Amino acid sequence: MGYDLIIHDECAADISDPEVIQGIINPHQNGIPGINLHCAMHSYRFGNFKKPVDPEAVNAAWFNYLGLQSFSHGPNEPISIRFSNANHPANAGLEDWNTDKEELYHVVQIMPKTTVLAHGTQKVRSKGDTEKVEEHPIVWTHEYGPKNVRIWSTSLGHFNETVADGRYLDMLTNGVVWTLNRDDLRKKQP
Repeated sequence: MGYDLIIHDECAADISDPEVIQGIINPHQNGIPGINLHCAMHSYRFGNFKKPVDPEAVNAAWFNYLGLQSFSHGPNEPISIRFSNANHPANAGLEDWNTDKEELYHVVQIMPKTTVLAHGTQKVRSKGDTEKVEEHPIVWTHEYGPKNVRIWSTSLGHFNETVADGRYLDMLTNGVVWTLNRDDLRKKQP
């Protein structure tokens, strides 16, 4: 195909044809690494995707590629980001931070060969005006398919303010460098 990397930043929740989904996944099965941003987590889903899908089921194809399954998100409120795997190269130089308004995606299940790199916590008010804290993975890597293709994903990125934040861009850059297995592209510190 001639591509070094495919970035999925699409919102395609209504695309449910297994053949179309397989066509989207095929390049990754054939060895092209992938980056997945925000709404890509809620794309290409069908069947009862609100419950953990059987990894062998037809409707698990996209979740198997992503490395986890999600179907909903919390309110538009700040998220506290905690990097939980400091020794992973995709986390090099990153520090915990808080977003402005953002969506915390709810994770139903984590698939095999997935490494969570960061969790997000968000305060949520219920109807009775009680407050609870929800926590879910928000950054992860995944080795996909028989070729163990590198996949990096984040569920962050609903708002322009998040995507324009230098901390988000550093995190994404690290993800690209890791996914391509190109440490030579990493910013050299003075």
